[in-house]
Amino acid sequence: MARLDVARRGVYDSGLVSRWVGSVAVAAGLALLTASRRASADVVYVAGANALNEPVQLELQIKEQRAELRLYRREDRIDLVGPLVVCQGSCTFKTLPGAYKLQLRGPPDSDIETGSRLFELRGPSSLYVDPPSSTARWIGLGMGLLGPGMMLLGLALVSEAQNHRTSSYRDEQFAGGALLVGGTMLTVGGWLMFAANGKPTLSLQPLRHPIPAPAR
Repeated sequence: MARLDVARRGVYDSGLVSRWVGSVAVAAGLALLTASRRASADVVYVAGANALNEPVQLELQIKEQRAELRLYRREDRIDLVGPLVVCQGSCTFKTLPGAYKLQLRGPPDSDIETGSRLFELRGPSSLYVDPPSSTARWIGLGMGLLGPGMMLLGLALVSEAQNHRTSSYRDEQFAGGALLVGGTMLTVGGWLMFAANGKPTLSLQPLRHPIPAPAR
């Protein structure tokens, strides 16, 4: 019985050693795989086994590397669905051609306005993201609100000059006309600036040297 117990202990010990060696090997393999990966989000999104298109390479480029770029399907609601890919700054990954929505989020201490824009991916592409300015957006809003006030003041001056033709009515008429023109330009320019800085500007260009797919 003593010899049998010793033999069983030897079997158990050898099994423990084998499992320990296997765990070390798996951990070493994962560490090597992690170390060999690039810092970019090298993610491949495949919609299903029956997909007709192959994933293509997409490079997202932005000057502010602390900004966060999130990729969604075009029909996804950002507040309800998680993103397909999340990148901190510029990154490269592969995804299927189709319609997408890109959301940009700036760091708290930056002037970047959070916004999203749609784009169509048809092949290997490079997408440059020009972030909107929060400061420019607020300036545009101020101009858009100040312009109508100037227009009303200009109308009042022109009307006053027409009703009371005093010696200075031509000066008042000229000042009123200038306020009308300036207020109109300020209103249009302000609201255009406000709208332009509500979403990021996307520049999509074909990728000249995409990374070739691995041989199967």
